[in-house]
Amino acid sequence: MGELRREHEAAGKAELFDSLKSAITGDGLAQSYGELAAGLGLTDGAIKMAVMRLRRRYGELLRAEIAETVSTPGEIDDEIRGLFGSLRDGGRRCGRALQRAIPTKQRPLPAGI
Repeated sequence: MGELRREHEAAGKAELFDSLKSAITGDGLAQSYGELAAGLGLTDGAIKMAVMRLRRRYGELLRAEIAETVSTPGEIDDEIRGLFGSLRDGGRRCGRALQRAIPTKQRPLPAGI
């Protein structure tokens, strides 16, 4: 999450990141897209796109971080499945947030998440 924030700071979008980061943590947004858009001077569509990009980038960073801990690229998906499995019982909301963050084409996920 720290790297994602640094990227947004470098791009001059720290306020946008701070407003949207709960969309990937599983806490849900404090305001509706419309309220956020009005407060940030953006359109609803721009907020939706920013959330999608934030989730996608978070997924990329998560995969890169996991790649540093495994021996082969093929193990990345196994590690992600293991992470989701450990979150399934006690952290269902967090698991769903992580699942949304990882692009579908990169994740064959276990059922029930």
